[in-house]
Amino acid sequence: MDSFKTQQAVWCKTLLKIYSKIEKDLYDSSNKKLKTPTFDISSSGGKTLGFWNAEKRVIAISADIFLYYDKKAIDFILRHEVAHQIVNEIFNTHGKPHGELLKKACKMIGADYHATVTKEELAQFASSNNRDDVSKIKKILAKANCEGASEKEAESFLKKAQSLMIKYNLEHKDLDDHKKLFLPRPVGKLFKSTPAYYYEITAILRKHYFVKAIRCSTFVKDLYGQWRMNGIPGNNMKYFELFGETSNLDIAEYIFLSLEREGESLWEEFKKEKKAMGVSIKGIFSKKAFLTGVYRGFSDKLDVSKEAVMENIKKETKHSTSLISLNDPLLEEKYAEEYPSISNIKSRGSSLGGYNSGFSQGQNLKISQGVTSSNSNGPKYLN
Repeated sequence: MDSFKTQQAVWCKTLLKIYSKIEKDLYDSSNKKLKTPTFDISSSGGKTLGFWNAEKRVIAISADIFLYYDKKAIDFILRHEVAHQIVNEIFNTHGKPHGELLKKACKMIGADYHATVTKEELAQFASSNNRDDVSKIKKILAKANCEGASEKEAESFLKKAQSLMIKYNLEHKDLDDHKKLFLPRPVGKLFKSTPAYYYEITAILRKHYFVKAIRCSTFVKDLYGQWRMNGIPGNNMKYFELFGETSNLDIAEYIFLSLEREGESLWEEFKKEKKAMGVSIKGIFSKKAFLTGVYRGFSDKLDVSKEAVMENIKKETKHSTSLISLNDPLLEEKYAEEYPSISNIKSRGSSLGGYNSGFSQGQNLKISQGVTSSNSNGPKYLN
């Protein structure tokens, strides 16, 4: 659940920023002041998009809003919950949840009054991507790691998943710009210092999974009044953020978490093997060198698979592969808009051993069952 903790930290900071603007709008229009509540992110897949807990003074917003909808949707949902806060703390009443006072509060801050938000209403903030394709690709990747699958079958499933991914992006490349939704998504753990081999994972995602990746930072103390990272308040923590279309983000996050988990598992196995052989790890082998090798070996495996996939697409479309571009100019444009100040960070390699062993392991690495986000298309409720 480390990825969700990171997402909570980053998204709560987003809520604080939007809340501050709503708070200012309220004060400018009515000279009324609100006290900032605690923010929380509820897990994906539930029917409640947001709620206000008056007793605990908490506003919680569903992770689905951050995962699959435009930033305007966050403002849309948050304003409704702030209206509930106004009813309780400015009008000083705890009566009917959706009565006349809530209508008045909604009008004060430009919030939507209705308690239920349908998928049609949310559609104005969503993309036209088909998440069934994502589910299909994940299932194929899971088959590639099935215990009963032979090496040949695993390779076949990996190629099939890669082929679907490439075809999906080629088909959606020429969609109207307004039908595409590009979003940032925090993934993985929060770090005080970023392990160098994580850059190898993000390089794989950039090269093969149609997303961009960047290292970001967040100040933990601003987000949770009682929360401490490693027991120390106020850490400036680092994390990775992916950027792309929502369907590609789902797959890329799945791959990121799978590679992270598989890499840790392979390193533990490598240490046990060396210990059983009476070989000391310390001063001879390093986790950095080993996992750098693992992820570069896996990337090399994907390169070979990609060549075969592109040859098949060439036969199917009767076009030269040189004429088939997988780059999406709109992704590049939106990425530059989202991150106007980008600096490249180069990680130094390790002088210790383990790289070659890792590379060999990476060429045989299988994608394990990843962590998925569910989503409900039925009516969504606001508290």
